[in-house]
Amino acid sequence: MIKFVIKRLLTIIPMMLVIIFIVFALVSMSDVNPGRLKLGPEATEEQVYELNESYGLYDPLPVRYGRYVWNMFHGDFGESYYYNEPVMNSIAARWPNTIRLTLLSLGIAMVIGISLGVLSAVKQYSVLDRIASIASMLLSAIPTFCMAAVLVLLFSYKLNLVPASGITMGAKSWILPAVTLGISYSAQFLRFTRSTMLDTTRQDYIRTARAKGVAERTTVWRHAFRNALLPLITISGTTLGTLLGGAVAMEKVFVIPGLGTLVVDALSRNDVPLVLGAISVMAFAFMIIMLVVDLLYAAVDPRIRAKYSSSKRRRLPQKGGHSE
Repeated sequence: MIKFVIKRLLTIIPMMLVIIFIVFALVSMSDVNPGRLKLGPEATEEQVYELNESYGLYDPLPVRYGRYVWNMFHGDFGESYYYNEPVMNSIAARWPNTIRLTLLSLGIAMVIGISLGVLSAVKQYSVLDRIASIASMLLSAIPTFCMAAVLVLLFSYKLNLVPASGITMGAKSWILPAVTLGISYSAQFLRFTRSTMLDTTRQDYIRTARAKGVAERTTVWRHAFRNALLPLITISGTTLGTLLGGAVAMEKVFVIPGLGTLVVDALSRNDVPLVLGAISVMAFAFMIIMLVVDLLYAAVDPRIRAKYSSSKRRRLPQKGGHSE
């Protein structure tokens, strides 16, 4: 297992290099003039040229890319053109807000979607199943920002229960954006859980458990749901990665100073180092999430653990001589 983790960590390095190169090459095609952005319109062309030359912007693309990667592995993502401070300072100030919103939204989506999905599968073709299926289709069809606008009008302006924007009011400020994102993503958890549970509950070992008189709750949750966890872990990991990059709309609507808002503002201000740094951090976080998903597979499924153990035993040298 340790060897597997090390191999997966090592594969992250070339993947990160490819992602950074693609983004770096695309950004390099723009006509952004950092010297003019930092010095303003009053600066002379000589001053602008000298500042750009100090940044190494006139070097060939491979040289600039290699220098950026070298500095990045030493924790230096450059200096923001707009904020005039290290890029990592700006990211570190916004990153916790994005993580908080993402985890809260994922928790709400999983609780609502998985619970209703299991109930819909157990009570297939019932009224509850039909209502849950219709609700999941409606939630999938409604854009997230439209749902956010409706919830703001209802709970903030009409009922005055939660703040409409900002994070200055503590925990109450996170309720509306987290619920909005959580409800939107709960639809796919519901559909996925329902289909997976329907496949699992039709297996022979489930029919055998019921024939032996095992309680229905034990059959559903301990046997059927446990064997349906693997695909649910997959969709949870991919949803978490999607939320990290997809919370931009909610951060803009609810005026949350997160990483998504930082990237959008950096793009509008042509702040190239900040865009590169933020995308690199999000890409690395997504790869770590996928590694955690693989490790959860082994924790949930004993067959995968046995696969790692058996491969390890096969590599061990046999003691003693061969039997005649």
